[in-house]
Amino acid sequence: MERKMIDDMDLEKVTGGSIVFNGDHTTCGRNRNDQYKVLDYTAVIKYIAENRHSMSEKTMLNNMLAAGLLSNL
Repeated sequence: MERKMIDDMDLEKVTGGSIVFNGDHTTCGRNRNDQYKVLDYTAVIKYIAENRHSMSEKTMLNNMLAAGLLSNL
C-alpha cells in the first residue's frame, strides 16, 4: 500500500468511531461521556445506526441537538 499525506479534507470524509455513553445512558459525548444530556436514548441509538456511514459524529451530535434528542449540559 502506498503512503500519502492526508489533509483536513480527507479527515472530513471519515465516519464512524464511537459516541460514548455513560453507564445509565443519561449522558454522552464525542470526547467524553459528560458533554450532552440524552433526552431520548432509543431515538438517539436509532439515529446513530441510520446515519453512521453517511455523516461524522460531530454532525450527528449537532443534528440530534437541533432535533431535541440531546441537550447541552
